[in-house]
Amino acid sequence: MGEDFGAEQTAAIERVSTGSFELDSILSGGLPRGSLILISGNPGTGKTTLTSGFLYAGAKDGSENGIYVSFCEGKKSFYENQMTLGLDFAKLEKEGHFRFMEMFTTTKEGMGAITGDILRGIKEFGAKRLVVDSYTVMTQALGGVYEGRQVLHTILGKIVRTMGCTTLVIGEQPTGETRIGDGAEEFVADGVLNLKLSIPRELEIRKMRGTRLTTRNMIYTIDHGFQVLRTDHQVDRVNFIVLHQHRRLFGGSEFFIKRLGLVLPELHLWWSVGYEQQHFGGPFSERLFAGHFNRFQAALRLIAAAH
Repeated sequence: MGEDFGAEQTAAIERVSTGSFELDSILSGGLPRGSLILISGNPGTGKTTLTSGFLYAGAKDGSENGIYVSFCEGKKSFYENQMTLGLDFAKLEKEGHFRFMEMFTTTKEGMGAITGDILRGIKEFGAKRLVVDSYTVMTQALGGVYEGRQVLHTILGKIVRTMGCTTLVIGEQPTGETRIGDGAEEFVADGVLNLKLSIPRELEIRKMRGTRLTTRNMIYTIDHGFQVLRTDHQVDRVNFIVLHQHRRLFGGSEFFIKRLGLVLPELHLWWSVGYEQQHFGGPFSERLFAGHFNRFQAALRLIAAAH
């Protein structure tokens, strides 16, 4: 397992950035180069945000060309959505550092041709980073779990690894489900990052070969790109929910303002603009949560003391 891997062995493995500085630090510097990583989660957890940030981090300075293979979202929609996060993939494409491959096939025969296109694209484009969105659609098109596992293990695992191309494969989890497919994906992959649509959002590192892990669970936001909050600053989950309960009890009352106003003036503003309607995951709430994290801790400690 990750924790049993020695520090010297971990340091000897070449790493590539995920695009998130804090996540890189937890992963001993980033993902092992040439590895196959499964990114799983329910809809809305930020899988595309994480994987696109990974590609952008490598291509923005021209150091590592990237390819995004999509069986779901079209190129125009992808570019427009990423621009809202400040990621100009159209510019990277013009500069010759990024390529978007639309693959809207639903037949087994078509999938065979697509895998060949992916491999040729990696070789001709000199890609060092690859994202496949998604493994779930690939499996359905191929006609079964066994066929999907073969592509994952043989094509994306062995061959791509020999080409030194670090690959992220998105795996969809139905809403409310915690299991990833039939479990075979986790066995084949070198690493598994599971994104949870919880309160607050949580990232679980289920597996990461060749990496010494000091923690497996962390909080993240997706407001302005994928951002992990370091584990040594993490909020106690119970206290976070207690904070919400106080909001329900006191609302924008003078009591609540006086109790917390000196510690966190922004807190009342945050609450008063409708945080409950954000379902613990709206952009405004996440922006304040990330930007004023240390002061949140102070507020939470104050509330905990009141209990």
